[in-house]
Amino acid sequence: MTTAELLAAVARECPNGVSFDPMAMRLLRQKVPFEDWQIENLKAEMFQLRNGLWFSREMVSGDEPLLAFHGQAMEWLKEYSCFSVEQLFKNFCGVFRHIVTPEDCAAFLRHLGFAVAVWKKGGYFCFKPPSSLDDSLLAISEAIAGWIEEADGTLTFHEIEQAMPHLSAEALESIRVHFLPEVHETEVGGMPCWCSTEGIPLPEDFSEILTTAVDTLVELNEKVSAAKLEFALNLFYRIHLREEYALKDNDTFMRVCAKHYQGRYDVFPKGRRLRLERADKQDEYQTVKMSPHTKVHELENGIIGLEGRPLSPSTWRLFKSVGSSPRVAEWVRRVENGESVEKIANENGLTVSTVRQYIKNHDRYFLICEKNSIVPKGTANV
Repeated sequence: MTTAELLAAVARECPNGVSFDPMAMRLLRQKVPFEDWQIENLKAEMFQLRNGLWFSREMVSGDEPLLAFHGQAMEWLKEYSCFSVEQLFKNFCGVFRHIVTPEDCAAFLRHLGFAVAVWKKGGYFCFKPPSSLDDSLLAISEAIAGWIEEADGTLTFHEIEQAMPHLSAEALESIRVHFLPEVHETEVGGMPCWCSTEGIPLPEDFSEILTTAVDTLVELNEKVSAAKLEFALNLFYRIHLREEYALKDNDTFMRVCAKHYQGRYDVFPKGRRLRLERADKQDEYQTVKMSPHTKVHELENGIIGLEGRPLSPSTWRLFKSVGSSPRVAEWVRRVENGESVEKIANENGLTVSTVRQYIKNHDRYFLICEKNSIVPKGTANV
């Protein structure tokens, strides 16, 4: 049996996943005959989930859900250069069989040829090489900083989420912590907000009063702590200053104090060194690599994508199935003749974005064939 025939047979006999341990293989061979050397070929076409079982694409998805999933991932990468796997998982939760956690979703994305990484506490990210994930996240943080500045220093978290639908709340928080040291969380009118320390309307004499409080503590050989500074400032202003000015976070409060202190004592550690020290205690950015089986198979496959990198076998099968589909070819012809994508989508019970992705992948198939000197199969390029 060829690898493709063997995969189909295994999917029929083991729709809930395959174990490659010796006992399971002996049982499977009673129904599907194969040789030991074919196991590696099978693994190269499958992926492993956290439960230890291996799955083929056919075990978890039909062509239409896979196309929509693949299309959404490609669209987000094209527009944003990275996205949270958790967000993609939310959009397709319940659509796939056996894909029940973001970790499973990350494994499936890697099987489809996407680059996936775990970044600090932000969760799983899918990103677009050769750009690094750090560069993409830095660009996102700069965009958010610009929006906050345009909003006079305060922006609701809901507005940020709406502008960044491809990122989870955990990813956004990790970006704030590691790339936006001057931005802190607060509440304004009961709404969660991100606020820049530059936008806090402190009293005009805050620098003078703070400097006096700090110098007094130093002269008394007292530690300059957040609690002692808060007590001194509360006494002077006769208010709960940190509550009044939404400075509940200790790091943010001390960073504001360090910025306004005008004395001669070096008592405030730099709002950057503290964060680096905390980051050192966290798990560092770890790239989740594809299995060696997949990588070797991709190179042996020899199909080069439009970006110059080898396509994974599953991605190439996806493009080929769409490119050779008479139905999709008809859609392309109708759109070229002036019909709307919306009409085609309504007729076929699909979303507009799904039909558009079918058409895009149809075009990609013929471009890839041309790039690799392959004669297209099935349908002529309309």
